[in-house]
Amino acid sequence: MFRSGNPALKENTFLDAASGTVVTRDGEVMTLNGTVHKTGLLLFLAVLTGAFAWNSIEITPEGMSPNGMLYLVGGVVGGFVFAMITIFKASWSPVTAPL
Repeated sequence: MFRSGNPALKENTFLDAASGTVVTRDGEVMTLNGTVHKTGLLLFLAVLTGAFAWNSIEITPEGMSPNGMLYLVGGVVGGFVFAMITIFKASWSPVTAPL
């Protein structure tokens, strides 16, 4: 196991309370390498989406283009819906996190 100064990451953080074994999902153990790769992929998707929206919006002296509000409202509502789905159905996270 690794050492961390974070008080939330104690020696028994990833242990099952009943059996005392490391918690796995479908027989897979969380690794640092896997976490870094998934974080990098999600960060890349967030930057790509942000760059698309940034280049699609036109701001003029009269105000923002109509598609700007569409992206803003769609992103907020869609992000909230997918966040709630991910929170309550964690097994769906491989699909909902990139969305």
